[in-house]
Formats: sequence, C-alpha cells, structure tokens
Amino acid sequence: MPRKARRLDHRALLETPLVRTWHAENRLRSNRTADVNLRQLGLCLHELGLTPWELLDEARNSPARLKGRLVDYAGSLQRRGRLNSYIAKTFVGVSSFLRFHEVEFHGFPRVTVIRGQSIENERVPTQEELARLLRALPLRGQVAALLMAHAGLRPGAFAVYRSGEVALRLADLPELDLAELRFRASPFLIRIPGALSKNRRAYVTFGSEELAQTLTAYLRERRIRPRWKGGSVVGPEALSPESPVVAVRDTETESGFVTVKAVSAELRSAIAKVVPDDTSWRPYVLRSYASTQLLLAEAKGRITRDFREAILGHDLGVSGRYNLSKKLQPAMVEEMREAYRRCESFLSTVPSQNEQDAQGRMAMTMLLGLGYSQDEIGTIDLEHLDVAGFQNLVTKKIGAAGSSTKQRLVDSKELKEYLEKGWTVVTAVNGHQVVLNPPASR
Repeated sequence: MPRKARRLDHRALLETPLVRTWHAENRLRSNRTADVNLRQLGLCLHELGLTPWELLDEARNSPARLKGRLVDYAGSLQRRGRLNSYIAKTFVGVSSFLRFHEVEFHGFPRVTVIRGQSIENERVPTQEELARLLRALPLRGQVAALLMAHAGLRPGAFAVYRSGEVALRLADLPELDLAELRFRASPFLIRIPGALSKNRRAYVTFGSEELAQTLTAYLRERRIRPRWKGGSVVGPEALSPESPVVAVRDTETESGFVTVKAVSAELRSAIAKVVPDDTSWRPYVLRSYASTQLLLAEAKGRITRDFREAILGHDLGVSGRYNLSKKLQPAMVEEMREAYRRCESFLSTVPSQNEQDAQGRMAMTMLLGLGYSQDEIGTIDLEHLDVAGFQNLVTKKIGAAGSSTKQRLVDSKELKEYLEKGWTVVTAVNGHQVVLNPPASR
C-alpha cells in the first residue's frame, strides 16, 4: 500500500521575506483571509514546482508561459474531481501575492462557476431536526448551535480563528445579570461589535427564550466546573463581563475563547449522528436555518424585511443605512425585540413560556366546558399537559357522561374536511389542533 504523502507545510513560506511581508499586510485586515491566501499560494507553487521568486519572474517576463502552467494546473484539478468554484478560488491567493508586489498579470484560467453546486444536496433543517441535533450536542455545543440558529450569528462572532484573538464577551449581552445568571428581558439583546461583524459594522440581534435557558445553564456549569492548567486542576471560572460567551474547556489557550475549528468539529460530530440520509449539512447550515425561518416569519407578517436583515447582520442598503446602521434609539431596539418575539415560534424547538401559558389557559377553558370542576383542574399539570394526556381527559369526561357520539380532537389540516361533514368547532388546543363536536343528528 503506498505511503500517504506528507502534508504540505504552507507556513514554511513565511521564511521568505517576499511572502512574509505580503502575509503580514493581509493580516492587517483578517488573520483568516491571510492564512487562506497563504495556503492557496503554497499549493499552487508546490504544484507548479516554482519558488515565490520564480513565480514573480515568470509573471513579469514570461506571462504566456505562466498562463500555460496555470491552465494545466486547473485541468489537473478538474480531473481530480474539484468543482470549478474551488478552482476559481484557488487562484485568489496567487493573484493577491502578485498584486502586492505590483506585478500585473491577466493570465488566470477562466472557468464557468455554477453557484451552489457544492451544497446542492444541502437543505435547511426543520425545527424537529434541529431539536434532534441539539440533543446530540454537549451543553457548549448547544449554545453555539443556538447562537447560529436563533440569533443568526456567524461562527466568527463568538469563536476566534486563532488563540489570542477576542470574540463575543458577556459584556456584549447587556441584559445578563451575572450575579444571578438570568436575563432581565426576553428576548434578550446581543450587541455584535463591528470588529466581529463580517461587514465591519456593529449591529444588534436577539436571543430566544430557549437560547437564554441553555446559555444560563452553560454559564452555571462553567462556574462550578474545575479546569485544567499545566496538567493540574484549578478552580472553576470566575465569570466577568470580559469572559467569553463560549469558552474553551481548560485554560491552556491564551484568551480563553473557543476557536472556530473546535466549534466546527463539535458541530460536525453531532451532525453526522442525526443528518438524514438524503441530505448533507455543514455547521453553517444553522445560520441558514435562522435566515430561512425568519423569512417564513416575514411572509406571515411577523417581521419586516429591514428588521430581518438587520438581525442577520446583512448590509441594509440605502434605507437601512439611514435607519438601522447607526446607533439605535431605545424605542427602535424595543420595536426590533417585539418583532423577534413574534418570530420565536418559527425558530424555537420548544414552546416559549408565553405559548405554554396560552395553551394552559385554552386547555383549562376547554376542560371547564366539558364539566371539570376547578378543584379537579387544580390537580392537573396544565403546563406539561401533552396532546395524548388532554385527549385522555376529554375521553374520560365524555365517557362518564354516557355520550354515544364523542367529540374529536383533530389536526388543523383536517379541519376543512370535518367542517364539510357538519362537525362544529368547540375550541383550539396547542395552536395546531382543534376539538370538534359531532354533527347534529337528523
């Protein structure tokens, strides 16, 4: 069996001053972009058998020859099964390197890029599928998943690319009471600093009740969990406004912020356990979930387009730049909070407390109408009463009354069919089921 080829060490290129100064200039904008460009340059040089000096020399003095080399390289990538979108991105780092050294070269191969080809088997999870994914994750992974799926954050907002960088801190959750580890408002506010935003503009988003409960449980765990440092157990974490929202599990890293690589690995491991056979998911699909669910809520009139785009941290265009891209007035923040609250049922995998209270009131009204007394209802846990339990209570009371034709609990999708047959509505239950009376006997 052939020996596996040794992995190419792109960082060895940094020993060359030509590459080191270019990489340093790229890092002024983004560490991640600088490293991606470095990998692309290193791979191309390796495939072409050139040094950085030789690449610059050919680009200046033999552009036709270099163009032929690059065309052959692109063809070899296609034969290996690489998509055209991958091939087009491969030359970004090389182009950046040449531009930095003021070499004008226009001989990069042109390929036809089919947008979305790399994710054509990917679809956004349903709420039930998101719930299964959350159950497959440890507590830290659940927080990361919900920050993406409910608050719409990019991983780079709450995780760092490399040790020593800074990401979302507890100070960026202004409504978190650190003493009691609870949020003073729901949905709770999340402030994203401009340095953590893709378009380098600060913005605000919100966290759901489900995220609040998961995050506070995670913070309580961090407050009592021993940590490792230098091979020894040290005391639990002392949470402060400067503490990471999502942290490493020990104190070995410089800043304490978890890395994007660690978060992605945790999410990928859980995704592999629950993803349906006919589809594929990347960790980033969780942010797509937030976007899609908010779009569905917009179609139902729960949120405006500008508010949805602002919550996702998108560029808002001219109108948004004047209204939502500046520091927001308190009244505007509250309007956005209320809009997000109306969307929670589209995002959450569990009913919010408000929904549970409303369902409990509907169930109590229905049970009183069936003949249950207040004392009998007082013995029933309405907050955790599921559909099967409610159906059992209805059947028990109707049976005791000796009715020959029973009321029926049906899904709202079946309602039209039953109404056409003469059934009449008694009340709605849990938002998607209805209790019906049978048709009057003729």
